[in-house]
Amino acid sequence: MAWIGWGLSLRERVFGMFDIVQIKDKQEVLDLEAIFSEYSRTFGKGNEDDTLLVSIFTKVTNPGTLLLVAIKDDDPVGFLWAQAYKSFNQSHLRVSEIYAKQGMMGIKLFERAMEWAKESKFTSVKGLVSIEKARGLKRLFKAKEEAILISVEI
Repeated sequence: MAWIGWGLSLRERVFGMFDIVQIKDKQEVLDLEAIFSEYSRTFGKGNEDDTLLVSIFTKVTNPGTLLLVAIKDDDPVGFLWAQAYKSFNQSHLRVSEIYAKQGMMGIKLFERAMEWAKESKFTSVKGLVSIEKARGLKRLFKAKEEAILISVEI
């Protein structure tokens, strides 16, 4: 997979460890099938579950959508998927999925999403995270808790 020369609008080197690129093209989304499948397997879903790939493929060119991918040694190693929504005449960026194989990678993806949201005139960035991650986000980004989602297996 050749990541160089795609004409990406965003590319930044993070700590000399990985690049963060913004994906805007549907064909480039298809090239990320392996990382989306890997992410799905973390939830116990098999390779046959391509719901995430299809969802991102169909929406990636919509206004207000953001797909950031962390690249290390020409391989995708993390991603962040977010879409715009409006509430009370304010525009928000909702992070739907975030996956990172290394510690600071998720933070860097989230930071870049916040920068993009600010440049795009969004009011806020929102997303569901685990309680453990919420504590870190509150500290790093002065985030506030609006709700806690619980999950009970039955």
